[in-house]
Amino acid sequence: MTNLSNHKKILILDHAGHTSQFDLALSLSKKNFNTLFSYTKKLSTPNALFQENEYLKIYPIELSKNFNKYNYLLRILDEITLGIKQSRLISLHKPDIVQSANNPLISQLIIIFYCKIKKITFINWITDLLGLGIYNTLKRKNIFLAYIVGNFFKKIEFICAKNSNWNITIANTFEKYLREKGIKNINSVLNWAPYKEEDKKISHFFSNNGFNDKKVILFSGTLGKKHSINILFDIAKIIESYEDYLLVVITNPEIVDSLRIRSKSDKLDNIKFFPFQPASDIYQIFKNSYVLLNILNSDSNFSVPSKVLSYIVAARPILLIMPEENEISQMVIKNNLGLVVDNKNIDQLKENLDLVLSDKILREKLIHNNKSYSKNHFQSYSKLDEFIAVYKKIGIEL
Repeated sequence: MTNLSNHKKILILDHAGHTSQFDLALSLSKKNFNTLFSYTKKLSTPNALFQENEYLKIYPIELSKNFNKYNYLLRILDEITLGIKQSRLISLHKPDIVQSANNPLISQLIIIFYCKIKKITFINWITDLLGLGIYNTLKRKNIFLAYIVGNFFKKIEFICAKNSNWNITIANTFEKYLREKGIKNINSVLNWAPYKEEDKKISHFFSNNGFNDKKVILFSGTLGKKHSINILFDIAKIIESYEDYLLVVITNPEIVDSLRIRSKSDKLDNIKFFPFQPASDIYQIFKNSYVLLNILNSDSNFSVPSKVLSYIVAARPILLIMPEENEISQMVIKNNLGLVVDNKNIDQLKENLDLVLSDKILREKLIHNNKSYSKNHFQSYSKLDEFIAVYKKIGIEL
């Protein structure tokens, strides 16, 4: 039985350095638990606002270059390299528990078996079904590649779950899917974004870019294979007839130039593209936006866009262009936090966009509901209690 006390260490490892994962590490440290946090530098995705204290130490892992996302052979080599570096970090600091999220599958597999050899309790924190996602992406393009490469990554995902001491998923749909595959050592702790009281900090993003007199429809997040980029240009065309509205897209820096070229080619001057902004500014950028937008392909039921949770904390009207069956969509619909439309239904998209832009009563209701929901569901102490309950369940005495 592992005893997590002031003399024991728990390492929260998050490949991308996301806000929720760091929030858990910070919450553990505030309870005087000896906590380590590690993330990978040299990624284009924005990191959380990191801060150390007496009980929390942060150890970034350096990469010489960004990952090869879509060259699968080079990706495997990159993942092996990262897994070896993460194993060295574990060897150096000797935690008693490793809880790892958002890690590439082969990297995760390497550290799982390293922890197994060293008898370190390993918790597989599943924030995405990566193997299933790769399979579905390839299936749309090449069924042979899906069968070979996609099934390879699905198998790695299953082996990771099977060989972990415990699995925690951020969505009930993930847990259900894995239980159906025979994984029994599993439960869900639904994802969250750290709740914020009213923040008086001012972001100069709008004034610096000349947006102060505009009503901004904002998309912020990675644009990859699960996202229909065309829908953003469709929205820009829809709002051409609206005065004072602007679509702003904050996304992967490596694709910003190509998107700007396309908008110029399409003669659309009401859509602007920017690379990811500093984590210290992003909350205020959300707060100052008129509508917050998220998009997903129609077959992305097993993807949970955590960015929407940060939208809820910012308490702005939300428009989701993604499957209604998606767990995040269902949360938004059930709690009346925004409007949801499938990306193939352009007529309903126009209707919902018009509502969320111009219906004052609806907008006030959505803003109120988002404030209430985030205050009631996203408090760090309540999420910490859920994780502590899981630790106790698997024999970690606090």
